[in-house]
Amino acid sequence: MENLITIISLSNDMENFEKGFKNADMVKKAIDFKECTDYRIVSNIEVLIYNGRTILYSCCYEMYRNKKYITAIYDRNSKIVYRYQINYSKIDEEEMIKIRKINQTSYKNETSWLSYEVEGKTGYEIVNEHHLGKEKRIEFLCNKNEKLYNKYADKNDISICSSYLQYIINMCLQSENEIFFVEYEDLEALEYNDTILLGVKQEVVDLNIQDVITFDEDECAITVGGQVLTRFLF
Repeated sequence: MENLITIISLSNDMENFEKGFKNADMVKKAIDFKECTDYRIVSNIEVLIYNGRTILYSCCYEMYRNKKYITAIYDRNSKIVYRYQINYSKIDEEEMIKIRKINQTSYKNETSWLSYEVEGKTGYEIVNEHHLGKEKRIEFLCNKNEKLYNKYADKNDISICSSYLQYIINMCLQSENEIFFVEYEDLEALEYNDTILLGVKQEVVDLNIQDVITFDEDECAITVGGQVLTRFLF
């Protein structure tokens, strides 16, 4: 039996609930979200949902593949109002990493681009050249090794970026040179005024990708390195 671990959790708004629990959409159909103000994770198996200081629901949850699933909800009278059976085999199939192909990079360090699919998204990694032709073995290892799986699957979706940042990253993705430059004279055509550019710079810092997207270097306004593609799912 899993040991109960008490967790001291700060209050979280319900918007975070939708982001934090994989089956939140189903939960929204079972309870009235409009009367819920916030929630707290109080242990490794229980979540409490509040309206102000009043507890409305007690929820059981489970973790699987680093994602939380609400498995049962009880109202204030301890009556069960929602139950969810996790289909582990279906999750395994949907979240399985599928290696597409491996192509050589243009870099001089004998590396290759690996593209893959996970949960309907496309991801990229840079691997050693000796992995060429070993797609099936890498796919097997990715889905068996939790640490390796998380490396490939636990990435931000590109939609987290502003439209301005998405544009330059997608241009890098389409570039045959595995790098994309924005010249100073291009900024006006792209409608990147000083305010927008300042926002993009801060966004790059907040996402911790300042090592692969730089500003005001080599006489270019923005330089987008190909490695940025390994930081997101597309």
